[in-house]
Amino acid sequence: LPILLVWLTAILSPCAILAQDEKVDLNLRLVSDSYYNRITAGKDKTIFLEIGNTGKKEITNIRLYADLPEGWSAEFRPGLIDYLGPGNFQAVDIILRPADNTAKGDYTVALIAEANETRRVTSIFVRVESASLFWVWIGAGVAALVIAGFIFIFIRFGRQ
Repeated sequence: LPILLVWLTAILSPCAILAQDEKVDLNLRLVSDSYYNRITAGKDKTIFLEIGNTGKKEITNIRLYADLPEGWSAEFRPGLIDYLGPGNFQAVDIILRPADNTAKGDYTVALIAEANETRRVTSIFVRVESASLFWVWIGAGVAALVIAGFIFIFIRFGRQ
């Protein structure tokens, strides 16, 4: 029986080594300082993604795209990576833009990297915040001044 095990190990070992040499492993890692990416409705936000080949074989024609909520857009720079050798990494900028009418809340965005040899998907969480009320307050202040001016003019010169 031990001779049989030695014989089987000798036959099957090259197959195991060959399978390890052909391993393809594509990793997507979000480079962020927080769990949520905060974004304002209708405004661009740049998110940084690192794509790595941790396998033993080169990866070719990596195409990048996203599964987004309705009305959102994403632009990848670069959008295509022709070649990524074993042990190499590539930084990608993602310009994410939620629709102008996106409600405040938490959203999930799926980032997809599809190559000739493999496909990888990762999700990120995006917290949409309402637009700043600064300009709303400025507009309200200007409107109040105009109304106060009309009231002053009417009181001062209205009965003459």
